Amino acid sequence: MSIRKILKISVYALLLALSISYFNMLEWNVGDVEIKKEGLNISNDEIVSAIDPLLEPGWLYLHLSSIKESLSELPWVEDVQVYRVFPDKIALNIKEKIPVAHYGEDGLISLSGKLFRPSRECVSDDLPYLEAPESNIELVFSALGYLKKAVANNKVLPQKIKYLKYSHDAGWDVAFSNPLLVHLGRVDFNTAIDKFSYYYPKIITRNKNKVIKTIDMRYANGAAVS
Repeated sequence: MSIRKILKISVYALLLALSISYFNMLEWNVGDVEIKKEGLNISNDEIVSAIDPLLEPGWLYLHLSSIKESLSELPWVEDVQVYRVFPDKIALNIKEKIPVAHYGEDGLISLSGKLFRPSRECVSDDLPYLEAPESNIELVFSALGYLKKAVANNKVLPQKIKYLKYSHDAGWDVAFSNPLLVHLGRVDFNTAIDKFSYYYPKIITRNKNKVIKTIDMRYANGAAVS
């Protein structure tokens, strides 16, 4: 048999093998799901329940975007990446939301400023509480960030924030856990906090023997203390 015929037969055999392998691949089920996640609030059972119905088409025909979308609907999921790994595995990299504040009775605000409502509460009460209309969440989240920086940069200020409240009618209120309630009113929050940071050391110096419960900053000059 000539070399030419041998090569021709070899090519046909290779194409046949590839065709058989391809059609076998069409029937491959997902053999393994590799889960990598940051955080402890998302269980593997929740993840499997969310993606299990989407694995039926088989490994080759998986809709990775649908899997990502389904996982993104879990309350604690901040971000998720989905990969197909040869020969029959999918890999999930899941980033969990980091809560920085409570919102309302059952809500949490994440480090990225997103409101989410987990099915189970497993977050410390040490986090501050935010109270505001839901349409103003971005506003109060930004205000909380500014307040935290002000507290961190001025060790004279009370160091633990209890709650931050905003309403269209009354404006801003801040409560610390020492306990101290500060009325800021309907003003620019950052400017009001700068004013409070300036006056607070003077107030506590003048009231050394007094337990200060309330400071009203809603005055053009100075503040009322009680």
